[in-house]
Parts: sequence; structure tokens; C-alpha cells
Amino acid sequence: MSMQEYEIINDGKEDETCLRKYQKRCMLDMHQRLSFGPQYGYLSELETGEQFLETIEKERKTTTIIVHIYEDGLKGCDLLNNSL
Repeated sequence: MSMQEYEIINDGKEDETCLRKYQKRCMLDMHQRLSFGPQYGYLSELETGEQFLETIEKERKTTTIIVHIYEDGLKGCDLLNNSL
């Protein structure tokens, strides 16, 4: 096999490898940019509006807070509760 034939056969494979490496690097970079700030990952069940206000006021302004207001016995609420 000549060098020219080798380059023709392997050119696509090398391009694919480079593309995969570039894609992986871009994904890692994007993940790092989107993962700023602390991640705590805890669940608090609050009974009153006052507890809610106290809880969110204690957190840093850059902390994302997700609120799930639910009612027992509703299928959608039960499904989400089981995943938390």
C-alpha cells in the first residue's frame, strides 16, 4: 500500500477522531460554564409561607432554588415527589 492510498483510507478516520476530541472538549467547556456556583442538592419540606421566605432569603443570590408546590394524592405530584 502506498502512502497516498494509506492517507486516503485513514483520512476519514483521523478526521472523525479529531472531530470527536473537539466535540468532547466543547462539551466539557460548556458544562464547566453552566456549572457555576455551589450545588447543594437537598430537599426541604416547608409548611408555611414564612418558612419559605426564611429559606430563600438565607441562600446566596446565585443559588438556584426549585419550588414544588404539591397536593397529596395527585398522580403528577406523587410521581415528582418520588423522584426527589
